[in-house]
Amino acid sequence: MSWGANQPLVSVRFIAPADDDNAQLIKVQGVSGLGLRMLDAAGQDIRLGFRGKPQFLTPGQDVLTYRVMPERTAAPLQAGAYHSQINFRLNYD
Repeated sequence: MSWGANQPLVSVRFIAPADDDNAQLIKVQGVSGLGLRMLDAAGQDIRLGFRGKPQFLTPGQDVLTYRVMPERTAAPLQAGAYHSQINFRLNYD
């Protein structure tokens, strides 16, 4: 892929603490037995800390779609309100 003035490329890196039981999941605070999985628009796993595949941006289109899905871990389940922090970095190529 190569950059063009009419269609620039962007890649995204997500940075978050990993779950203690499953490093592919994002750690949550406030509960046990639950982690968060990041998925791209196609439903593919996002590897935390790594740049994703470059994506073309169409002029006027500024939406990048990602999903977060709760997933059970091996830790004992403890219900409650939870929160997590996910940082991201956009790299324009």
